[in-house]
Amino acid sequence: SGGGGWQLLLLPLPLEGGNPHSLPHGAAIPACEATPCTASGAIQVVGDVLYAGIEQTQGLVLAAFHLPLALNLPGAPAGIRTRSKRLEGVESAITAHAIADDPFLRALYVATQQPQRPSLLYKIKQDTLEPYGMARMQSRGSEKEVVLDLLISPTTRQLYTLCALGGHPIIVTLLLYAVVQVVPPVADVAGGTLVQVVGEGFQQVGHVACEFGGGQSTPATLHNSTHLQCLAPRVNSSDDSCSGESLEVSLAQGMATNNHVGLRRVPTPAVLTLNPIKGFFSQEQWVTVTGYGFLSTATLSCRFTAVSPRALVTVTGPDSVRFVSSTELHCRQPTVPGAFSMPSYIEVSVDGQVFSQSLVRYSIIGLPIALRVEPRTLQLSSALQPLVPPFHLFTIDDVGHTVREFDPDVYLATAQVYPRLQLGQPLSANGTQEQILKGVATFDGLSIEKPTAGEYTVSIHTEGFLPVDVTLTVVAGVPVRLSIIQQPSSAVDNSQPLK
Repeated sequence: SGGGGWQLLLLPLPLEGGNPHSLPHGAAIPACEATPCTASGAIQVVGDVLYAGIEQTQGLVLAAFHLPLALNLPGAPAGIRTRSKRLEGVESAITAHAIADDPFLRALYVATQQPQRPSLLYKIKQDTLEPYGMARMQSRGSEKEVVLDLLISPTTRQLYTLCALGGHPIIVTLLLYAVVQVVPPVADVAGGTLVQVVGEGFQQVGHVACEFGGGQSTPATLHNSTHLQCLAPRVNSSDDSCSGESLEVSLAQGMATNNHVGLRRVPTPAVLTLNPIKGFFSQEQWVTVTGYGFLSTATLSCRFTAVSPRALVTVTGPDSVRFVSSTELHCRQPTVPGAFSMPSYIEVSVDGQVFSQSLVRYSIIGLPIALRVEPRTLQLSSALQPLVPPFHLFTIDDVGHTVREFDPDVYLATAQVYPRLQLGQPLSANGTQEQILKGVATFDGLSIEKPTAGEYTVSIHTEGFLPVDVTLTVVAGVPVRLSIIQQPSSAVDNSQPLK
């Protein structure tokens, strides 16, 4: 600087006999115009950009000088583009001691110093000069750690800081990767929750792992510089604190972060009752679930599941799962392609992955396609016109659910009685017709005239469905009177036994 102005000089190497190349055009630093800059601190060249920390009386300016790529060629234009930004939040005397470049993150690390305080390290975005991270060095007794120089190890993702502590040099190592967010923020104590770790600076350095509370660790799969995932291990107890225990990341042995981003371990929930206990496949409906261990989380989920053949539909989010209390929540059954096979259940998960194993049944009913009769076998005693024991007729779906109230149609069912294996003329009977309403009919008035002992088939027919049969056994009736089949002649006297 000179006379209150700033210019950039490029010195050719070697220096012997070389003349400085001055770039006066564009050398103005916008952030230094409103408040004069007083001194240039640290300088770092990254590619064709020169970064500088320029001090003010009360603050610090970060400046980037974009140098022409062809500057070293004969006849190259002496053009330059300058960006600058005042470091926000600093309103006191401050100096810049060192700048280091991290090409992996496209970030700068600027070591600054204020009087009587430990050094502050700022993490700066190269493109915008915006700070997005800060670390304060330590005080050790009356002495402060003052950073003098910075060096980045790209292979181990570490930042080495050369510090002065009193009159002694020390090296403090910082990690260039960090955990920013853990998704989901809760994990079931049973283990197996796939945890997504969001951060920055992740790189395959060595054995990548997630470090959980209690000294447990699991291998991690690295997807990119900001995303890795790992499985939460099983633990013996849940966390009392809502913040949970920190989940850290290590890219190599002994190189774990210390960001204190929490993962809360929660007990597996349990389902006790459901109301209602069934729904129609093409109609959404809310189901009240009671149990225990429910927790209001963004990942609170309900799963509608059948075992064989396997069917599985999971719902989550406030439009589908409503938390009421630790013992009650509401789950919305979605529309599904068809009926769920039996048995089927509703299970609940707090972390959206590990679900309860309560096996409380919930049926998803399909369209009526057939009839079923219960019971399938009946027995009566012979009489003049005995009443057939009651039996029930149901419409059922393709997996065997009784459709009941989900069947809106009305059908007329007709019962006919035939001797077993003789489907000819039916026996004379009364009460042979009943209406199927809401998927069910009860035959409780069917009677047969003078049936003899033997096996019979009761066949029930309904339009639109295949007939179904009931096996009816007629047994000999109870003796109620005597009858002489062949009357004796008038010539019989009482001298001989009557035959």
